[in-house]
Amino acid sequence: MNQSSDPGANTEIQQLLRYRWIIFAIVSLNGILLYFQYAWGATLSGYHSADWNLDARQLGLLAALGFFPYALMQVPTGYLTDLLGSRKLISVALIVLALGTAIFASAPNYAVALVGRTLMGLATGAVFLPSLKSLARWFRAREFASVQGVFILLANAGALLGTLPLAVAAENWGWRAPMLVVAGLTILIAAATWTLLRDEPTDLGLPPIGAIDSDSEPVGGVPRIAKPSLRTGFRAWHGIPTLWGISVIFFITFGALQAFQALWAGPLLRHIRGLSVTETGSALLMLTIGAGLGPALFGIISDRVVRARKPVVVFAALGQAALWTLLVLTIDTAPLPLVYISFVLLSALSGGVMVAHVIVKELTPPHLFGTVFGIHNGAGFYGTAAFQFLIGSILSAVGPIAVAAEPIYSAQAYKLALSPIIAFAVLAALLSFKLGETLGPRSIAWPARFS
Repeated sequence: MNQSSDPGANTEIQQLLRYRWIIFAIVSLNGILLYFQYAWGATLSGYHSADWNLDARQLGLLAALGFFPYALMQVPTGYLTDLLGSRKLISVALIVLALGTAIFASAPNYAVALVGRTLMGLATGAVFLPSLKSLARWFRAREFASVQGVFILLANAGALLGTLPLAVAAENWGWRAPMLVVAGLTILIAAATWTLLRDEPTDLGLPPIGAIDSDSEPVGGVPRIAKPSLRTGFRAWHGIPTLWGISVIFFITFGALQAFQALWAGPLLRHIRGLSVTETGSALLMLTIGAGLGPALFGIISDRVVRARKPVVVFAALGQAALWTLLVLTIDTAPLPLVYISFVLLSALSGGVMVAHVIVKELTPPHLFGTVFGIHNGAGFYGTAAFQFLIGSILSAVGPIAVAAEPIYSAQAYKLALSPIIAFAVLAALLSFKLGETLGPRSIAWPARFS
């Protein structure tokens, strides 16, 4: 800690320490909204199938448009975050998100719904990354994994709202009214973001985070280049050890879990296990609870217990591979309490995998953080879109066993459609052993050419 003996400087440092919790609060509010957008698809999928007479492929496309545009936005979002800052980017993105949500909630047909869903996917793609950069600029390096974890824990309140509470609201008032309310709330959050969020302490005339944290720069040292560059960002992502491997792991682990949670878990539980919409919301709540607790728990373990990153990621990836195997093979026969426990553990372990985000942050020169993290973060959402479409395509190829308000598929069809996840999860676990460590005496640094 590099606090000055000057009383004025100490006062400014105290202001920094206080205001960063305002930054954390507004970023967490954005996270709540973002995670709600991740979660509502599975809860409302039956209504959409009935309203617009959709088959599994069309429903898969509708869900994928919430994630594929998100993935496409990651590289430009990363570059714009480095160039313009988080405050401007997030505020504009929230206005577009409100518009897309209103269009989707009012859509008279499938074509208009696709337009609204695409706008929502594009807008949400410009929220998470600049939020993380804001936190990185306001919090110490050795507390970042814990701060990221608590941020995700709080953000999962939005995912909670997108499960059981949304299911209850949809049963009472229809699915459109709650989504229109969300569009209105998004406008209010955009106003709060513009008013309160600042990219870094110096925007308020306060000392930079380096004034209280000698480890505030990532592992490689102080950069010589201040201007972001897409070309250099791609070279860094490919050339810095283990970064591309983390992206592949994220493509698989995040993609598979989000594809399941955000779309296919709902129909599976209703059709194979005979759960009502409300009971399905309760089951999906288990995935959300695990996804909230996992990042906070594993972030603390990484920062304060093992004081390392790689072992946490390896353990979590191995655990997910084992749980996916159990879940897919027994989804129609396992007792429901065991299914619920598997849901909690599977999503909690995703928090351990997300410690790899911290590796990315610690391996990336500060002037390239947004660009490199954008390249990396897009991988998970390409994975989500790919797994959603793959599962839907396999189900459609097998064919439904009945058609009521929506197509109904057999347990064997779901097992076949979900089985590729097992192979990919094993691949992710194997790749986790190839990662480099970024905390402690064995840490690796980025190549000097990217400084």
